[in-house]
Amino acid sequence: MKTKLLIIISTLVFSGFFSPVFGLSCDMRSVQYQYDQNDVVFEGMVVSKDYFPGSETAQMTFEIKTVFKGDPPNPLTIISSEGLYGFKFREEKAYIVFAEKIESRFIIPLCVPTYHSFPSFVQGLNSVKEGSGNFGNQSSGNPYEALSDEEKNILEKIYEEESELRKIEIEKMEQTRNLILGLITVGIIGSIVIGVVLLIRWKKRK
Repeated sequence: MKTKLLIIISTLVFSGFFSPVFGLSCDMRSVQYQYDQNDVVFEGMVVSKDYFPGSETAQMTFEIKTVFKGDPPNPLTIISSEGLYGFKFREEKAYIVFAEKIESRFIIPLCVPTYHSFPSFVQGLNSVKEGSGNFGNQSSGNPYEALSDEEKNILEKIYEEESELRKIEIEKMEQTRNLILGLITVGIIGSIVIGVVLLIRWKKRK
């Protein structure tokens, strides 16, 4: 089991280096399917978030508000990759989370959805928990259809804010990459110059 856990965590860490263009395809299962397949389902707020070095895999700590399935500890720490269609969590924001438990660790597997938390969504998942209503039949790819008009307006603003934040993050990433490439280029040129100088001195000594 420990080997299995290490393999999964390693996969999550290294998946952060790759882009969705590599062709990962996720089937849009129903909310009920995701509920049945995962060990814990809850509503919680991200109180801390730390990235694994050199990757898009993060370790988040959630303060749980509502549990729909399972008996997770509170606060709960979860590992998730933001690469390969992963979800971008923000600190101090509330989410609906589906997670898998492996030994004492919790992870969000690839292709398992995460949602922004809204009262209508909480009500819908409570009905799934109780085995009533039709919320569980909705596609996990578009459950926001159950939101009220007011909630949809709030969601639209969240998406706009997220879009702006992503633009800023991408710009910072590009600046960092350009800086690293610049330093590598300078290092290579410097090594070549030093090598040429040493070669000339060696030939003169001969």
